[in-house]
Amino acid sequence: MNRQDARTSLVVADDHPLVLQGLEGIIAPEPDLHIVSLCANGLMTLEAIHKYEPDIALLDVAMPTMSGVEVLDALTRTGSTTKVIFLSATMSDTQIYAAVEKGAYGVVLKDVAPHSLLDCLRRVGSGGRWFPPESVGEPIQREIGRRQAATTIASLLTSREREILLLVGYEFSNKEIARRLCISDGTVKLHIHKIYQKLGTSRRSDIEALAASYGDILGGN
Repeated sequence: MNRQDARTSLVVADDHPLVLQGLEGIIAPEPDLHIVSLCANGLMTLEAIHKYEPDIALLDVAMPTMSGVEVLDALTRTGSTTKVIFLSATMSDTQIYAAVEKGAYGVVLKDVAPHSLLDCLRRVGSGGRWFPPESVGEPIQREIGRRQAATTIASLLTSREREILLLVGYEFSNKEIARRLCISDGTVKLHIHKIYQKLGTSRRSDIEALAASYGDILGGN
């Protein structure tokens, strides 16, 4: 594309036609913003980005063929300079944290006012980032706290104890855990007793709750 154009160029992607049309209606009238491609799925988006090399890609997080995060991963691998902004109706704390960690330049929720979306595009287009505290900053801090708590739990338990904690979280009985790990029922009971001692509890329900809250992190340790 012509880099002499002073406008910020964009690829915009969403798998809902009405949303995509609405985004075009918000962005297209702005003289400093220029949509070079509208895309309905992740693969189309990636192809458009490679073709047009836009300044910004405004991507729905959940799209067919490739998710927004998968598109960002692919762009990172190829060294693309296109800056990715994620657009979503709702994102969990974990998803927002992952988006920032992977190099997104902004996160915009679909319930924001149109002027906020335009402010985001202009901020990122001028070299900044867009992570409003109320919609992004606070979730990131919560996720950081969750990860720190999981790290503390992991540091207290052996790898076998973490494995058993996760299986307890799936509500497997001691006998089922023993069969899965090829150990005796008595060994499972001993491990669970040690888990109780280390984590300061005596209730299996507490272990199940910890596995539900931190299992995705503990499973990676």
